[in-house]
This record gives sequence, structure tokens and C-alpha cells, in this order.
Amino acid sequence: PYAVTTSLGKDQRRFSTADAVVLQNGDIVVVCSYRANKGYLHNVDCGIMMRRSSDNGKSWSKEEIIYKGSNWEPYLLQLPDGRVQCYFTDNLHSTKNSGTSVIISHDNGKSWSEKSIVCRQLRHTHEDGSRIYTDQMPSFRLLNDGKTLLGFMEANSAIPGEKGNFRMSVVRQHG
Repeated sequence: PYAVTTSLGKDQRRFSTADAVVLQNGDIVVVCSYRANKGYLHNVDCGIMMRRSSDNGKSWSKEEIIYKGSNWEPYLLQLPDGRVQCYFTDNLHSTKNSGTSVIISHDNGKSWSEKSIVCRQLRHTHEDGSRIYTDQMPSFRLLNDGKTLLGFMEANSAIPGEKGNFRMSVVRQHG
């Protein structure tokens, strides 16, 4: 952790849930969630950072922000066509709302797309009609057929404020 100043004042940036992948070109890419301790509840100064090593981990690039927004558990996957996908829990901590989104790089992590929602299940509808979703902590694999992506996530089916009822979700896309 280190000191930062955000729109809310002095704070401390913290890091969690790193994941890494060795790219087809031999580079090691590591991502992790970052957040300002006080700002997190307000979606201030949070996102995903990346570092890269091109020499088997002997040295590392400086931190690079590849996504801005509240998140948890980024997960990296490189597909045979070279695309690098970074899946993550896309959440609003203040409402306990979540889902899984992805950002994609077509150039080994030098640039990244805007986020796309991958999946989210309706968890609860409030009396005012607002909806709360779930699907978090994603991991994805390309199956041996070379065409089917399989995603595995945790889902919380409990109504906010009640005791949690967790289960696992599986999604797949063929082609």
C-alpha cells in the first residue's frame, strides 16, 4: 500500500487478488485489483493495474492502469488467436451488486478494450424496481475442442441484508 490523494482527500491505495499469464511471446503479464481504502465505497480510485516482465521475471515494468472502476478478482486468459482477456467481478460495493465483465487486448496487453458484460444473474428486485445481480470471482478456460469457452463463478443468491446463500455458476460459449 501507499499514500494517494483522491477527490475525497488523503487515502491509501491497496492491492489484492493478483493473477498472471505467460503470453505466447514469452512475456509474463500480472494484473491485480487496486482501490483507495476510503474511496472504495464511493467507486473512487479503484480499478485494475498491470505489470509486465519480458525477462522471465527478473525485472518488471511500472504499474499501468488498464481499467478504472470498482472490481474484484481479475483473471487472465490468452486465446490461441492471441487475444488476451481479463475477466473480473464488476461490482458496486455500496449496493452489493456484481456480475462478470471482460476487457480484451489484441496486442499482448499494450492496449485494452472498454469493458463488456459477460454474465450476471438476477439476485433480487427491490420494491422500487431496482435490480441486484450476482456472478463473481470468475475463471475461464478454453476447452480441448478449441472452440468452447467455459466460465466458472461464485453466485450469491441471498437477498441483501440476509445470510448468504452461495452456489457456483457455469457459463459457456461455443464458437
